[in-house]
Amino acid sequence: MRTLLLLALTPLAVIAAEPYFSEYIEGSSNNKAVEIANPGPAALDLSGYRVEVYFNGSPSASVNHVPAMTVPAGEVYVFASASADPAILAAADATTGSGLWNGDDALVLRRLSDNAVVDSIGQVGFDPGAEWGSGDQSTADNTLRRRINPDYDTVTGDAFVPSVSWDGFPNNSFDHIGISPAGGGTPSLGLTGPATALESSGTIVLNVTRSTADVESTITLTATPAGTIGGGTITLAVGETAGVLIVPVIDDTLQEPDAVVTLAISANGYQDATLVITVADDDIPTVAVHDIQGAAHASPLVGLVVLVADAVVTARDGRGFWMQEPDAQTDADPATSEGIYVFTSVVPTAAVGDLVMVRGRVVEFSPDGVSGDGLSFTELSGVTVSVLASAQPLPSAVVIGAAGRLPPVMVIDDDALGVFDPANDGIDFYESLEGMRVALDDAVVVGPTNGFGEVWVLPDAGAGATSRTVRGGARVTVSDFNPERVQIDDFLVDGEPQANVGDLFPGRIVGIMHYNFDNFRIYNTEPLPALIGGGLTKEVTTLPDHPLHAPLRLLRIATINVENLFPADPRVSNHARAIVERLGSPAIVALEEIQDASGPTNDGTVDGTPTGAALVAAITALGGPTYQYLEIAPVNRQDGGQPGGNIRQAFLYRAPLTLKPGVAGDALTPTQVLADGALSLNPGRIDPTNPAFTNSRKPLAATFSVYGRDLIVIANHWNSKGGDQPLFGRYQPPTLVSELQRVAQAQVVAGFVDRILDADPQALVAVVGDLNDFSWSSPLQSLTAVGLRQMDGLLPEAERYSYVFQGNSQTLDHMLASPALSALLPAFDVVHSNSEFTDQISDHDPSIARFTILPRLPRWLAALLWPRPLDANG
Repeated sequence: MRTLLLLALTPLAVIAAEPYFSEYIEGSSNNKAVEIANPGPAALDLSGYRVEVYFNGSPSASVNHVPAMTVPAGEVYVFASASADPAILAAADATTGSGLWNGDDALVLRRLSDNAVVDSIGQVGFDPGAEWGSGDQSTADNTLRRRINPDYDTVTGDAFVPSVSWDGFPNNSFDHIGISPAGGGTPSLGLTGPATALESSGTIVLNVTRSTADVESTITLTATPAGTIGGGTITLAVGETAGVLIVPVIDDTLQEPDAVVTLAISANGYQDATLVITVADDDIPTVAVHDIQGAAHASPLVGLVVLVADAVVTARDGRGFWMQEPDAQTDADPATSEGIYVFTSVVPTAAVGDLVMVRGRVVEFSPDGVSGDGLSFTELSGVTVSVLASAQPLPSAVVIGAAGRLPPVMVIDDDALGVFDPANDGIDFYESLEGMRVALDDAVVVGPTNGFGEVWVLPDAGAGATSRTVRGGARVTVSDFNPERVQIDDFLVDGEPQANVGDLFPGRIVGIMHYNFDNFRIYNTEPLPALIGGGLTKEVTTLPDHPLHAPLRLLRIATINVENLFPADPRVSNHARAIVERLGSPAIVALEEIQDASGPTNDGTVDGTPTGAALVAAITALGGPTYQYLEIAPVNRQDGGQPGGNIRQAFLYRAPLTLKPGVAGDALTPTQVLADGALSLNPGRIDPTNPAFTNSRKPLAATFSVYGRDLIVIANHWNSKGGDQPLFGRYQPPTLVSELQRVAQAQVVAGFVDRILDADPQALVAVVGDLNDFSWSSPLQSLTAVGLRQMDGLLPEAERYSYVFQGNSQTLDHMLASPALSALLPAFDVVHSNSEFTDQISDHDPSIARFTILPRLPRWLAALLWPRPLDANG
């Protein structure tokens, strides 16, 4: 260290008149600051100086800062990054949003009057790689403080060695910034140590420093708040500038939040210093499973390490096991589950029936990721498992149904998950059983076994369930999505039988209630009871063909989603048989999901006429009538669906219909409504380039001639429900993301029909197909608003469904008719032959309607019978 005697040899004018760099901070992120001291003897206007920063060995400055401040004698000026730590910003006199230095960048303090260098840090024109110096005494990730009465580094091109004039301190040491150095102002103390400590660590080591050492000083440490870290003292002798203080961490063995403690040191004649330490509570409480689960969807103990002293293993999978409190230890609160999943990450060693002690961290695990729409389930992770005993009796299973807890039958959630209400909300009811052994008695099937070994049932043979279908299913209504449905999953025990709607599992099903794939489900832990068939048969239409149809001017129209049908598909013959034998060969069949000739092979093929030809040939081979096939091939890969399949709508039609002569449209040219209500193209696509149909099927409109009238049929396949938030998800009510596109598609089709009917109120128009929405939905209401009539309204409510999804019977396939088409004794039938059965040829049921084709009436009579809606200007 240079002495005052040596400094006296330096010209006094330099010392008295010039500022110098007194502290330098190069911390993490944007923690950058430099302190400039005025050694006196008078106030100094720093606007006559400039701070320059030279990046990466550059000979030219990239940052130039002129302080606009007069600094009193013995005081300092601080220049810092605007994004620095609040402790730095509190001391800063000026900041900048520009990037500042790293450890390999040089700083220069230059006098403007003659451009002379007054002081510097680093070496201009040279890049040291990462830093000058080493350890704490380096320019990277450290704080440097100039020793008392510094020498000025006025040569910027020579080697820079920090240890010559600077003391080093650890990364992010901010306790001295803005405090005048010795030689001006009050001497200061410094305090550094760990940012965090465990409550169980016993002690922590603190580093204490002082800026002057000319007297012996006793330095006292206090902690606020008290009770977490103890106090202490250290005495530094003359000449000692630093010491180590070891203080106790107080462990109270109580579980509590982490404590944020401010440590302060003080001594006579020095400025105080502080340090903030977070003391992490690592006490491990002994809790019961119901304490972990709590009466909520997320554990009140999430993030804590806990100890479950004794619970019984109830089931295992390849990466963990479920355990449950013994019956004698339950809390008798039906809102808190007594079971939990223990994640071991490998095949667990604990066996079913073992009494175990488990130490682990409470985690809310989201099966579809933290950004997904599903719920999380509570688990213990990072576990230590000890087996206390084996062959213990399993805890009793909670019966869902009349013999135990009755599930809600109408409400999934009505409070946006704001109130945990298992008695009223289905989503809360199943959450209250998460991880527990549960049981169902006499479960009746409402959703057929799917390809994942999942089957949906109602307990108690459906007693007490609402909105049942006429054939034993559970029907969706505008106010009831059937929370009483329960999913059985063969995840733990393979071999779920191929069950149809209405089949019965007599006796008791026992398993574990779990959450995965956006649904609560029971993993049965025992083979299911032998299935008793419900006797459900595949329907034949109640509207068969009849010889009197022609004399009575009757016509039948059907719609079928044939689910990705292509020429080589073995289901071609099945669909042909369904058209002939179940539907009685309707005059018009609108087909959805016809694929191109190469099926799912993505080879650029778009022509689907070979698929149509295969279907027509199969119908003929069964003795059916000779159909004509009509389609417009889409642009490759523009209509969504199975990649490569290019699904589209198409028509089969036969006598007595003929296709009205006209110019056929193509994939991109829209058909228009002419002044008389006729269409410009036949067939034609409706507004195919409208954004509403992006990556979705474009409506196909065709005009047929029958009994002296024109009949316009519009085949649709609107945007699917894929992407909607799940019924049992973390967003309540679920957002129907997919509905926005269907609303736009419905508006296009409704506007098209509206123009037809405005031009010709007695036009015969049918809008048919897979509309992928419910009869009460906004898209369907757009169609009825222009005067179309929903044909499923002719059926009893218990028969209104064409699709079964997760045990919910619902109507996605629709047929709507204009007033003139539906004026005289219309009839409608959904032919339930697919959706309720495991042996499906499609996941949709076909629908069929019978209409009377009225002759054209006088205009005055048509206007009287079928006035246009006042708001129908689409």
